[in-house]
Amino acid sequence: MIACTPLVYVVDDDASVRAAIALLIDASGWQARTYGSAKAFLERARDQDEDRACLLLDLQMPGMNGAQLMEHLRDHGLALPTIILTAAPDGALRARALAAGALRVVAKPVDPAQLRAALNLALATSPG
Repeated sequence: MIACTPLVYVVDDDASVRAAIALLIDASGWQARTYGSAKAFLERARDQDEDRACLLLDLQMPGMNGAQLMEHLRDHGLALPTIILTAAPDGALRARALAAGALRVVAKPVDPAQLRAALNLALATSPG
């Protein structure tokens, strides 16, 4: 049996954050796929069939925010173990994301060790 490399979908509207987090994910031995918006992720998510994957999701984005994306995925049976990234770790959107099933909320700027621990948790709960 061939072991698959765990996959982390990164959805964040800030290109520099996506690039930095993708480097951290790759350096941790996982594979990153990045998207600049919830819409871009949803357009490609239908075609995804990964065994071991999780979602790293910015909470504050234009258009569909992170909490709305989580609710949409859940309502369509596409829920993935999710870690939320946010520059504002308190508030109603954070509570909404946790209520929608987020495993952890990680504050920006990201502490690499904290993010790795959160991603390890999410990947451990991934069905694959």
